Amino acid sequence: MYETKQKNYILDILKENKDKQMNCEEIYVALKEKNYSVGLATIYRYLDKLVELNIVRKYNSSHLGKAYFQYIDEDCKKHNHFHMICLKCNKLVHLDCELMNNFINHIEEHHKFKVVPEKIVYYGYCEECRGDN
Repeated sequence: MYETKQKNYILDILKENKDKQMNCEEIYVALKEKNYSVGLATIYRYLDKLVELNIVRKYNSSHLGKAYFQYIDEDCKKHNHFHMICLKCNKLVHLDCELMNNFINHIEEHHKFKVVPEKIVYYGYCEECRGDN
């Protein structure tokens, strides 16, 4: 993919927000707040390309009916980790857990099923939101 200002602006926003997931509209608003002129169609197009290049991860949120995106930093690429998404505030939490890795190993060894950990997403309520339910 060739370098453009728009792609770099989108990547900058995602890198600044690497600890959370953002949908296209949120990225659009963040770009506007920085006075970057990038249209929604351009955002969608570049996000698809960034996902194909494994620079950005896409999450399809069935409970919100939207796709969310997150920048994949070097930490994410180095080791298995899982994701938890709060159903109320939509916060994305990375889960690094040896017990989960053992579980994945068990599935692969005993059930002969290759697991793709970065595709595993657990939905529930984060610590801040679970008291409200």
